[in-house]
Amino acid sequence: MPPPARFAARLAARAEFDATVAWALGVRFWQIVAAPITALLIADRFSETEQDYYYTIAGLLGLDALCRLGLSEVLVALTAHAFADDTVGSSARRLTGLTRFAGRWAALSSAAFAVGVGAFGAWSLSGADVASGLKAAWAGPWWTAAVCTAGSVAVAPALAVLTGCGQVGPVTRTQTLAAVAANVGAWAVMLFGGSLWAVAAACAGRLAIEAALIVRSWPLLRTLAGDDAAAFCWRVDVWPMQWRAAVQSSAAAAAAAGLTLVLFRHRDLLGAGEAGRLGMSWSAALALQYGGTAWLNTRAPRLGALAAKQDRAGFDCLFARTFLASWAAVAAGAVAGTALVWALNLWGVPLAERLLPPAAFGALVAGSVALHVPLSLAGYLRAWRAEAFVAPAVGMWAAVGLATWTLGPRYGAIGVAWGFSGAIMLVGVPLYALRWRAVVRRLPAAAAPLRRPTA
Repeated sequence: MPPPARFAARLAARAEFDATVAWALGVRFWQIVAAPITALLIADRFSETEQDYYYTIAGLLGLDALCRLGLSEVLVALTAHAFADDTVGSSARRLTGLTRFAGRWAALSSAAFAVGVGAFGAWSLSGADVASGLKAAWAGPWWTAAVCTAGSVAVAPALAVLTGCGQVGPVTRTQTLAAVAANVGAWAVMLFGGSLWAVAAACAGRLAIEAALIVRSWPLLRTLAGDDAAAFCWRVDVWPMQWRAAVQSSAAAAAAAGLTLVLFRHRDLLGAGEAGRLGMSWSAALALQYGGTAWLNTRAPRLGALAAKQDRAGFDCLFARTFLASWAAVAAGAVAGTALVWALNLWGVPLAERLLPPAAFGALVAGSVALHVPLSLAGYLRAWRAEAFVAPAVGMWAAVGLATWTLGPRYGAIGVAWGFSGAIMLVGVPLYALRWRAVVRRLPAAAAPLRRPTA
């Protein structure tokens, strides 16, 4: 192997970068590539009011976390522990119980989303002060997107079980292909003048790819479901972790949906375009967040296995390398994105008018860089089957919500961007760091390294 190739291989190994990580980051890289294309199509094909609707609907669909209730992350950790143990006896029965529970949860959570979030979204979108034509145009796209998203909510527990059982590669490949299908479907609808139906097309494309993996993996899932689940008890094995994850994910979803919803509901004061400008910029910030967490999530099964073996030294080493590499990638993406927005404004590109100004955009993505720290610390403890960040999460997202509802109606999208960044940096990061420091002391201590005897 040539020296440059050996150096690249060593660097990739130290950064915990392999084919699985490449696929996981591929979906985020695709989103980074696709985001400008989507933005250009929206700027060319949508009015400012349609852009407001588009990103408000996208934000409302993010309320699926209220129905998922943090189960996917918990299932990955628990199935990784069970799968790392012997595949016979109590561990096999525990895995069977987890798989069966995932199936029951899928049906209930998808129905709750279709009915509950569907009705709330319809109420939210119907109250905007817009022309009667647009008031009638959102209903079909919204309900179609809601039903398709309910389908994605239904398959999410199965994907989590597959991930915990070592099928990280197929799941990450599916997520990448689903993102491609979603964007291509939305672009086609936009090009043919379908307006808000682009959201529904994106949700349908994503669901089709996810469902295809479930069909291919059905024999494995049936085997995992088995016949004997005597060793599994939901109240003991899942609920102690799930309720904490549910509170955190629900608080985050409500705060994120409020970013655009507040601006949309105050269009009469702020004018058209505010929700759309924040929504387009927020999509870039989300790509950064998801890119960083995707890097960490690909290591969740390995981290869970190390935690199950009480290998604290190996766990800390793997986590530290992965965290530093992923945080550096998020920070680099934030700098590049802000520079691009600054250049668009400098050159007078029309797309710049549909985005936040450079300073506000920089503040928004800086908040995403800071948010990677709390998300990573939560993943650290989750691998040890500990959900200890309920109070910090509620405090952080309550601060985001308070800043949004206080600054949004007065200062518009710029105020929301600065409020989000300030809440994450000044409230979220300190609260998470203090709580993590207190909990990590109670984890099994790392074994001291062996020393060679001296002569």
